[in-house]
Amino acid sequence: MSIKIFDSELKILEILWQDGDKTAGALAAHLKGDADIGWSRNTTYTVINKLIDKGGIERYGNNFSCKALVTREEIQEFELAELLEKLFDGEEEKLQTTLHKICPKLGLSAAVNNISPELMKRVPQLKEQIAKIKERWQIVN
Repeated sequence: MSIKIFDSELKILEILWQDGDKTAGALAAHLKGDADIGWSRNTTYTVINKLIDKGGIERYGNNFSCKALVTREEIQEFELAELLEKLFDGEEEKLQTTLHKICPKLGLSAAVNNISPELMKRVPQLKEQIAKIKERWQIVN
């Protein structure tokens, strides 16, 4: 089993990363008022509880304030490393080749040429961070 942060959970994390700690009620009001989301209070509380169970946020105080326990960067690194393992058999060269194929279509080949070697150097560190996150979130493979 691996950790999976779903889009719904990311919506809550994005709010907490952007605005800082918020009460569960304020999160529910924010997500209900968003025309693209429009969640009910119960839906928001369900997603909050899932994030709490995963160790992604904590709820504290009498007003049920919510605080992110993971950073955007941790999620990005975890997802990238998981993608590398899942789609490229953990081989950095395969990822780099694919990025070079895709990015010219997006007009980003120069950026990839400059960034990819640095990214590739970080892969072992990212794998180590995945292990730490899995341990922290009590994920068993």
